[in-house]
Amino acid sequence: MPKCRRGKIVENKVAKRYMRAGFDVFVRKIVKGVGKFDILAKKGRKLLAVEVKHSNKGRLISSGDVKRLIEKARRIGAKPVLTLSGRFKLSYPGKKLAMRSGVKIKRLYGAPS
Repeated sequence: MPKCRRGKIVENKVAKRYMRAGFDVFVRKIVKGVGKFDILAKKGRKLLAVEVKHSNKGRLISSGDVKRLIEKARRIGAKPVLTLSGRFKLSYPGKKLAMRSGVKIKRLYGAPS
């Protein structure tokens, strides 16, 4: 299965979970002046900016990746959420930054390989 297709499958799986939880979901949303978001989920006054990462190669997410997510989410007044699928790992500085900044980190199991 092509790499780009797996990523979209995982994004759709995450989006469905938010929809079942009662959120209005916007997948692959582009916000003018801010950039692309994998998922924007809104429920009442709560807005979540969800970044979905999928890899089978054990890639590492750096503190720079986490920082970009935090900055983009802050610009639209959203709470940042990082969803990891497959063998993605979060670097120690990235994990510390996420904890300090209140980034919710979720793991998705059973994603396509």
